[in-house]
Amino acid sequence: MTDWYLENDDTEPVIQARVHARSEHRGEPLDLPETAVLFFQSQGVPYLQAHHPVVTLTEMLPRFLFPTPVYAVKGEEGVCFLDGGRGAPQGADTVETLFALGVKKFILVGYCGCFAGEVGLCDAVAPPRILVEEGTSHHYHPRIRWAAPSPELHRQAVAFLSPRLRVWEQPTVTTDAVYRQTVRKEALWRQQGCVGVDMEASAVLSVSQYLGAEAVALLLVSDKHPTAEDPTPWSWGVRRRVEARDRFFQAAIDFAFSQGR
Repeated sequence: MTDWYLENDDTEPVIQARVHARSEHRGEPLDLPETAVLFFQSQGVPYLQAHHPVVTLTEMLPRFLFPTPVYAVKGEEGVCFLDGGRGAPQGADTVETLFALGVKKFILVGYCGCFAGEVGLCDAVAPPRILVEEGTSHHYHPRIRWAAPSPELHRQAVAFLSPRLRVWEQPTVTTDAVYRQTVRKEALWRQQGCVGVDMEASAVLSVSQYLGAEAVALLLVSDKHPTAEDPTPWSWGVRRRVEARDRFFQAAIDFAFSQGR
């Protein structure tokens, strides 16, 4: 198993999120709410802006990879919202930067491709554990195979979303290699109980755990992958189900509000 974590390494990181964030931010010191929603797709922030009275907390989150605006909603200032980025390295960068600026609870709102026949398009998945097939987590934990959400936050999320959405509590997998999700690979993932795949979630959970923060992953099935039972070719199914997508966004946003009060 890959093991890039040096257990006896007591030296400091050359680049530290706390130092980088403070040095890159322009103007007054930036202190953020303790709860953050990280949208890991391009539709979440526009939905928030279209349906809620947003205020901009900063135009530039000073993360290492591509700064991004951070927003709050008037009357619900205990939560901040932002685009979390794309892929495990940027997800980890975002978590480290937000933690350095005061965030202690992370709610990941993302998409996953589904390769399990019983889970439907635009169903929600709240994975109780996520198979680590990305490289970032291996720099934070020795011999990590599965990443897990914070148990109580996960329980609260499932209880909150279940009356509003069809929610599956099934494992998923996070990968770095979008074009190497072969038919055989997905069959092996199914054998381990996984129902879907994304590119950020395990890293967000593992880095949060490393930092001592809480985190949960909420995923929307954005596309169905071909299987032996249903060989329909892959496509972006979520594009045909905008209303279902928006119900997922709103449920996740309302859950975040409940955590920020």
